[in-house]
Amino acid sequence: MKKAAFIAAMIAAQIAYTVIFANAAFAASVQPNMYTCQDVTNPDYVVGFSATSWLGTPDFSITNEFENIAPGDPAKVLFSLDVATTPLGQIVSGVVTPKYIADVPSRVYSLVIPGIYLGDHKQAEFTTKLLIGYNGGFMPAPAVYQQITEIKDLTCTAQKVLF
Repeated sequence: MKKAAFIAAMIAAQIAYTVIFANAAFAASVQPNMYTCQDVTNPDYVVGFSATSWLGTPDFSITNEFENIAPGDPAKVLFSLDVATTPLGQIVSGVVTPKYIADVPSRVYSLVIPGIYLGDHKQAEFTTKLLIGYNGGFMPAPAVYQQITEIKDLTCTAQKVLF
């Protein structure tokens, strides 16, 4: 009788350990899919990136006191988005090209997102960089593929959102 009770207790303990460990492993592997960042020196400069959206595609936007940069109006600008995964995280690049204006370079915005796991938390704070530059346009041959003209320091919040 004691041996059967001991075995039952060991099995129950093993099941409890497995459930707790599986939940902890799942929590540790929860990756955020929405990032909201603000410029350290200008809180009106806001960068947003969502790895998915209600349309099922990534979304990237930059808002400041002068402009709203997003996929927006395809009649005026071409907007392309590229997400590159690296061992250190992701680089999200949005390229804005004005339509109907000859020899105007594209504006390139590249957000560096480090690899983040939320664990038991609903959100995580981190700092990163936004690289702003130009690509193509009136650059003389051989073409300069990207000239970085500005680097912004950002404070960001990462969270997991269900769409």
